[in-house]
Amino acid sequence: YHGGLNDLMIRLNRLPEWRQMLGKEPSDSRQKDIELMLRFCALRFGPAYEKPMKDFISKFMQRWRHSEGQTLTQIEAAFTNTCKQVRQHLGSKPFHVRAGLNSAVFDAVMIAFSLNQGSIPADVAARYRKLVYSPEFERRTSGGTTDVESVKERIRLAKEKLFSPAANEAQAS
Repeated sequence: YHGGLNDLMIRLNRLPEWRQMLGKEPSDSRQKDIELMLRFCALRFGPAYEKPMKDFISKFMQRWRHSEGQTLTQIEAAFTNTCKQVRQHLGSKPFHVRAGLNSAVFDAVMIAFSLNQGSIPADVAARYRKLVYSPEFERRTSGGTTDVESVKERIRLAKEKLFSPAANEAQAS
């Protein structure tokens, strides 16, 4: 799907914070890195998720491939700012949970961060560690990860546990 969105993905794939989070300097020859970026964009800017994930991403890419101007600027800003915030607050390779990069943890946390750019709590790193090792989140990120309910629930959990004031109060107790 050549076009403005594809060109943007290629450009964003060189973002230093992105490369650090992936833990790989060279681009993936099979474009798994770009697929993850598209996964974020589709879940963040596309319609409600529908299974299977590959088709969902492909439909997003097809629909948005000729985007330009403000639309691409919005996607670029969201991805770039989210990567910078995640890298700053969670360190390098934050999505390498259990064994290698976990794409389910990636999409939930990236979406949660992108929706809360202006309100990142000081203890977000501690909240993140608690989130990724909670049985409920672990269940949603280790099996059946592309089921519609699993995608929705892990994003909800990430938003709630990382950014809600109630999560902070629960940790203080």
